[in-house]
Amino acid sequence: MLIICIAESAEFRNLYTKLSNELQPVQSKKLNLLSATDTATLRVQTEIFSQVVECCSSAYRHLVGESKAKIVAHMDMLLRVVRQRGKKISGQEIDDINMEIQRFHRVCQLHRLKSEPNYRVRCSDPEVKECCETAHQIACTIEKYTEEFDLKLKNALENLSRVVGSDVKITDAKRKEIVCAMGYKQGHWYKCPNGHIYIITECGAAMEKSRCNVCGAEIGGGSHRLLASNSVATEMDGATGPAWPQ
Repeated sequence: MLIICIAESAEFRNLYTKLSNELQPVQSKKLNLLSATDTATLRVQTEIFSQVVECCSSAYRHLVGESKAKIVAHMDMLLRVVRQRGKKISGQEIDDINMEIQRFHRVCQLHRLKSEPNYRVRCSDPEVKECCETAHQIACTIEKYTEEFDLKLKNALENLSRVVGSDVKITDAKRKEIVCAMGYKQGHWYKCPNGHIYIITECGAAMEKSRCNVCGAEIGGGSHRLLASNSVATEMDGATGPAWPQ
């Protein structure tokens, strides 16, 4: 089914070719001729490529009708963004990309529900239509996709599954964040007071204060010391303390 999914994708071959070409000098000469920045970017792009295609292919076999074309189109959009990225991907962009992969996971779940026999029988039912429209509105929001939006979408999908009488389980995506791809050692990932995750690059120590881009809470710190209200995001890379000892 992966082969069918790939065959339908206009961007899969484009990105695959791009990544292969950029790695060709290393493969042919057995030397790493890439800069550290180029290497980190390629690792990130390759990881995103792998996750998005895996997510699409695992859902594809359960889909019917236009749902197949729609998730392939969504996958193409994500792969196109990856292909067109420049030579450096920032920590903030990594966080945004992770959330877009999570959105894609939810979109695949939505189309899987719409491909269920029970949904196709009851799709004109007012309650089913309302639940489906609610899920679509959240999934297609033009606002930045956040943990809050993801929780709302998960709840909407669970409601749709319930009213349809589907056996499809609305699970969270496996936490396979793009962490190692950036080449950072443990201890660069932190959480704001409300649990939203962010990254500190360079040495990994807090040298300035900022605001969480999700809830606006104060994050960071100063003089290599993290704010007492912030904490290490152990779930991201297994770190029990910051990269720079405090």
